Amino acid sequence: MRRDSKPEIEVPKKASFAVAGGDRATGWIVRLSVVGVEVESLQAPPVGSEIVFWTELVDGEGEVAMPGRVQWATYARFSVLFGPLGARETHAIVRASRSSAG
Repeated sequence: MRRDSKPEIEVPKKASFAVAGGDRATGWIVRLSVVGVEVESLQAPPVGSEIVFWTELVDGEGEVAMPGRVQWATYARFSVLFGPLGARETHAIVRASRSSAG
């Protein structure tokens, strides 16, 4: 995720993710935008992995699933560039940004 591409949203939320065909792993969202997400996790997938990322961005509205590709990874963090998102996912990110800003 390029830091200058879109404003990033601070959303300290727990999340889960999985590489295709793999088990879910957990982590914490460090930064989030409609472009992608930075995650803190000791279970970072390899760079280039196609993953699905799940989290409940707006309390009470259930999880949203966001597909993407791992752009970079360290032992404790990784970044995902999202694929095409639907209206529900995009709206949840925007609403989460409003609640974290204010």
